[in-house]
Amino acid sequence: MGGYFLGVDIGTSSCKAIIIDSNAKVMSSATVEYFLEFSHEGTWAEIDPEKWYQVAVKAIKSCMEKASIAGDKILAVGLSGQMVSLLGLDSEGKPVRPVIMWLDKRNVAEAEELKRLYGARINEITCNPVNQQFTLPKLLWLKKHEPDNYRKINKIVLSKDYIRYRLTGQYATDCNDASGTLMYDIWKSEWSKEILGWLDIDENILPDIFPSTEITGMITKQAAQETGLSEGTPVMAGSGDLGCENFACGVFEKGDCMMRLGSGAAITIPVNEPKLDPNLKGPCCGYYKKDIFLIQGMTQAFGSVMRWVRDAFFSEVCKDAFNENAFEALCDMADCVPIGSEGLVFNPFINAAPYWKDYMQGGFIGVSPAHKLGHFVRAAMEGAACALKDAMTDLEAYGNTKIKECVVTGGGGKSRLWTQIIANLIDKELIIMPYADACTGAALMAAIGMGLNRKAMIKGLWNSVDPIRVKPDGNMPKDLQMYEKYSRVHGLLDGLYQNLKK
Repeated sequence: MGGYFLGVDIGTSSCKAIIIDSNAKVMSSATVEYFLEFSHEGTWAEIDPEKWYQVAVKAIKSCMEKASIAGDKILAVGLSGQMVSLLGLDSEGKPVRPVIMWLDKRNVAEAEELKRLYGARINEITCNPVNQQFTLPKLLWLKKHEPDNYRKINKIVLSKDYIRYRLTGQYATDCNDASGTLMYDIWKSEWSKEILGWLDIDENILPDIFPSTEITGMITKQAAQETGLSEGTPVMAGSGDLGCENFACGVFEKGDCMMRLGSGAAITIPVNEPKLDPNLKGPCCGYYKKDIFLIQGMTQAFGSVMRWVRDAFFSEVCKDAFNENAFEALCDMADCVPIGSEGLVFNPFINAAPYWKDYMQGGFIGVSPAHKLGHFVRAAMEGAACALKDAMTDLEAYGNTKIKECVVTGGGGKSRLWTQIIANLIDKELIIMPYADACTGAALMAAIGMGLNRKAMIKGLWNSVDPIRVKPDGNMPKDLQMYEKYSRVHGLLDGLYQNLKK
């Protein structure tokens, strides 16, 4: 099959577009950054969804220009995006208010009430814990605090699904994104009438659910004029970023594993039936079709930690958006500091808590006059890596499996120091795959939806790049000693912050 396939991913702070050919060779990619709006002492995180569409259009155009590929050569479009946000559209498809983002914390009270009244049953239906990050508590906050806006809602969409609406005029989502709403019956692969009934939520405001490789609409005339794509180009259902990343990494069979090192970090493995973590640490979600699922170990604080370090300690040097040069400079500083940061320990949960512990906060422990800027950078990297080790330990227990290696995606994989610390802590080989990201996964879904062979496309992607392999090295004992100290400090802080909450 001649022609090309476009993937578009709406991330937390940027939009990426990528074009691949029928052999999964990457022809071009483009990234356009944007900024969230924080208020209420940083607890509210919002964005005007028009920004999403503007950056998506810019990324699509840039991608086609770089590759000198005309819109009529793009055979299909796949979509990906950040999960668990909330955007309500009225009967005319206009936003009723700005998007409430996944990291927004305004709805903690609603989540606690939901947990108290229905928590155990929601766990059973969704195979997910009840937490403020999911879409449902955000919707309940809106219903309680902005009833006029709530009544205006005709359809709820997630990030990629808003782009779909703007491109096709159609409302749709997929099993992976639906899982993040806390309104999805993962056993029946449909919206939960039971949950919606308790809370008097009209099922009609939720979009239809499709397999990730199924066509959900065509590029409209207006969207064609705005993007340069051809009118009538198919747009696939796509997936939340988690599903798309696993797809690009070739995670389909038992023993496969993906590690995402982004703003947060996640480790996922596939399973053939839904699985509820008895400790409610790792979520379970749908994948690209109804008979396969993903279970996950996670930490909500990873790349966001380095962004905070940059802004807090180097604001005069790096005033603009987080970029590769700034990241590399920070890693170089950390590499000059001994393992363990000479006693400095960092609890990494600055803007997000581990395992749904909303009371937890971050901070440095053990500061002395001997510590310089490089110590703080390395301690931050070590703290985030230690939290990821906890997530790996829990996932292996939850999934009843032993993982041998992990395919790594996300910006954190660009740091050899950081990935080496992780490999040592978890005692596994890391395979860093260029382009094995959510955007590429979306493009692959578009290609497979048009009839191309999945295994052949994944093989083609792997053959077209040169993966970097990071194995545990001789520093592993020292890194594990550092982890033991981190664990003791984290345990003490857990008790401290629980008491402070009372």
